[in-house]
Amino acid sequence: MLMRMGWIEGQGLGRHGKGAVLPVAVRTMRLLEGVGLGCDKGLPEAKVFSKNVEERITEFLSDPSSAELAFNPDLSKADRALVHTLAQKHNLKHQSSGKGDERFITVYKRTHVPSAEAARMNEHAVEEQVQLR
Repeated sequence: MLMRMGWIEGQGLGRHGKGAVLPVAVRTMRLLEGVGLGCDKGLPEAKVFSKNVEERITEFLSDPSSAELAFNPDLSKADRALVHTLAQKHNLKHQSSGKGDERFITVYKRTHVPSAEAARMNEHAVEEQVQLR
């Protein structure tokens, strides 16, 4: 377009040729998630879930009065696996308990001993594994 208007490469822009000699460089930027601050619309559900779990774990870690964090049993197997992975990333203990639709995951701080209920469920799970062998 500039050449059609009389510009010659190596000369400056403008009526007297004293303007910029080099054209404006175009840079590409990596787009961030979504549009607007805090917008989750249009993001894959797994990414939103991962972000929410990460936030819950971060809040849990920053709360000195909390020793364990239990997640709802409505999580899928894949969702529980993600929670296990994020717990490992944050150097937390993690344990799934229960059967079928009642299966849930609990995350513990390393200095915490699991509650009596979680310990009992863990013992039950170990007994079941022994019986299966």
